[in-house]
Amino acid sequence: MNSHRSNALAAALDGKIYVFAGRRSPYGEVFDPDRGLWALLPEPPDFLGALLSDPSNARLLAHSRDDLYAYYPASNSWKSLNVNLSHYWTGTPCVIVDDVIYFCFTPDPDDHTHCLAAYDLVSNQPLDIK
Repeated sequence: MNSHRSNALAAALDGKIYVFAGRRSPYGEVFDPDRGLWALLPEPPDFLGALLSDPSNARLLAHSRDDLYAYYPASNSWKSLNVNLSHYWTGTPCVIVDDVIYFCFTPDPDDHTHCLAAYDLVSNQPLDIK
């Protein structure tokens, strides 16, 4: 790793490990275990608060304060998806299944009956979870 990191975010995609964190450049790096090498990544558009691998779309998803960004390794570029998931995605556990992000969160600390939320990345709409 080229830079020391604290409170790092990490995700795996296509056999590589992507790590983001820190307050100074370089903010992100990728490790290729086959070659045993680290490479610097372009700076994200905003400070990232959460990171998730989206292998079916060959990208990483990263949430900032008020937007969802996609990092595409093939083009080594970031793109805003213009989606604000800050209500759901606050660093809580989440996964992607069939282009839907599922979030584990508790909107009301006294009510644990509604602790799963879903957002469809294709329709760009929250889904109703019963």
